[in-house]
Amino acid sequence: MGETGRKRLGRTLGYSRTALLSGAGAAMIALLMVGSATAATSAVVTVHPAYHGVVAPFNSVSAQGCATTAKIIKKANFHLHTGLGAIDFSGKAGNCGSKLPKGFTFYDDASAAGGFEAVIKLPSISANAQNVSLNLAGKYSWTASVTTGSPSIACPSALNVYVDNYTEWQWGYNATLFSFASYAYNQTDYQYYGGVWHSYNSSYNLASVPSPFYLNNTTAYDHYGFSEVYSSGTCDASVSGSTYSYTEVCDTTVGTCYTAYGGAGAYDQFFDVQVSNSTFWEPASTSNYWYGPSNYGYNYSYAAYNGNTSGTSWYNENIFYSSPYYNYTSGSNASARSMTMSGSNVLTGQSRYYNITAQGGPSFVPTDKYYLIYYIDTSMYATNANWHHGLASFAFNGATLGNGIKLASITIA
Repeated sequence: MGETGRKRLGRTLGYSRTALLSGAGAAMIALLMVGSATAATSAVVTVHPAYHGVVAPFNSVSAQGCATTAKIIKKANFHLHTGLGAIDFSGKAGNCGSKLPKGFTFYDDASAAGGFEAVIKLPSISANAQNVSLNLAGKYSWTASVTTGSPSIACPSALNVYVDNYTEWQWGYNATLFSFASYAYNQTDYQYYGGVWHSYNSSYNLASVPSPFYLNNTTAYDHYGFSEVYSSGTCDASVSGSTYSYTEVCDTTVGTCYTAYGGAGAYDQFFDVQVSNSTFWEPASTSNYWYGPSNYGYNYSYAAYNGNTSGTSWYNENIFYSSPYYNYTSGSNASARSMTMSGSNVLTGQSRYYNITAQGGPSFVPTDKYYLIYYIDTSMYATNANWHHGLASFAFNGATLGNGIKLASITIA
């Protein structure tokens, strides 16, 4: 997500980038709106499409696994002549169904991303100007759906059995040498997984173990054993995504860019929705221990226990330029087998401000060359892990049915 793997135009031009953060948000926004109370007035300059500059779009898709697709519906791009931008893609992480034997793990993944960076030349800016604002219009929306694809929430994992038994004897302790004269051990393991029994046995010197074996100050004894029968595993179908955007004003004469931190609307969004099932078992176990030279021993046993987490869960968070700055919501349903979540960001009426007084930047210089940068990057990722009939799908629409990204105008005041 973000700028990963992409060469940003700002860096290509050799700009240094300075983020000028202000203090309290409410005070900052007020200053953004009114500018400096003592500053000299300047004529308002509004720049409309067609803009002059350069645009760097980027699009990417990836898909692997059974019945998995990812596609760019409309290539992400921004048109300087009209001020219109578009991002439109979809993806689906499918399943292998009955083709895959029960108990085998698999992962189906789909991802798509798109966005653009527009570098727009600004006219000469008066030394009395106080701010540059980018005025956006339009909206974008997204949907994410996950399902187990079956009547049950249980994860279709194979049966497993594990039995472990270990015993060790030591005798003939020599207090001068701090060691035992002899020892013996026996270990036996049985496992059943993938429909096949597996066994393991290892032993040493069993025939020499004294019988009966007395626990005294010259012997040591250690026994540990447990057994478990379980069907455990994790199945998960999930979709996650993010959208990130920012605005900068760059003075290419001195080689410095200033990030605009004022304005309305979320500039960073993250979300995740999933349906999952995870089962775990802890076996019953016993342990007996004796160490004669220290006259120390113990016996304990633990009962078996198990747990299961299942159902749908989700979260959605937004980060804003102005108060409340941050918004986070989440939820879950332990019995649900599917879920669809959607969201949108209405761009109409949004503005991104760079303000000298509020952000502490230098005054504009009429002879310097200025550019405005608008950057937006969105990506979504779907995975279906071990749900034999599960599905995870997503769609991002920033191009059709009333959706789209429009840079309506740029105002210098």
